[in-house]
Amino acid sequence: FDIDSSGDAVVLTIDGLGSGFVDFEAADAHTVQITHSGTGDFTYSSQATGLLTINASTTASGNLNISTVGTAGATSIDVDGQLSVGGTGGILLQATNGHIVLSDIASVLDAGTGDIAVIASGGNIVVDNATAQIEIDNTGTVALTAGAIGGVGNELDLSGATSLSITDAAPGDIRVREQTASTIVDTTITQSAVNIGRIDVDYFGDDVV
Repeated sequence: FDIDSSGDAVVLTIDGLGSGFVDFEAADAHTVQITHSGTGDFTYSSQATGLLTINASTTASGNLNISTVGTAGATSIDVDGQLSVGGTGGILLQATNGHIVLSDIASVLDAGTGDIAVIASGGNIVVDNATAQIEIDNTGTVALTAGAIGGVGNELDLSGATSLSITDAAPGDIRVREQTASTIVDTTITQSAVNIGRIDVDYFGDDVV
């Protein structure tokens, strides 16, 4: 269904079977919180040109897909609470033109055995935490797309992932760090052009790319 909050908070709850799809059609910045305690996926697509803030959200057994599809540069996503999915569900965060900001929250993206994709093809993935605290916690694949990811002292910390894919979409440095144990079996790195920035992947133990 389509909604327009006029800038207010949006709280969405499903407690039965089936998937949910919400298309936010207004331009204003807004906050959303999603709870799906039944079976099925939840997809939230925002056409807003203002900031989309995501509070703590969960699905019991399905995928959680959150995206901004606006045409203005302000279509960023601020993850301000833990996003958690159960079962084999995965998490997709996609900002078409803006940045994705991961707030200072332990395991801010937690998908259990599922996959996690964070795509900021027209911006950066920003990490607020400046310690070794885990940002992405799952045992599936982690796929990252952005110009810059993390930074010196603000590395994007992963735990449990078995496969890592990085797409360097624009100028900027990328800094990713594996924590807790050595679990990443394979890594794929793709650059959109040459000489657009540094990519550092610090694996648990002594291996560094």
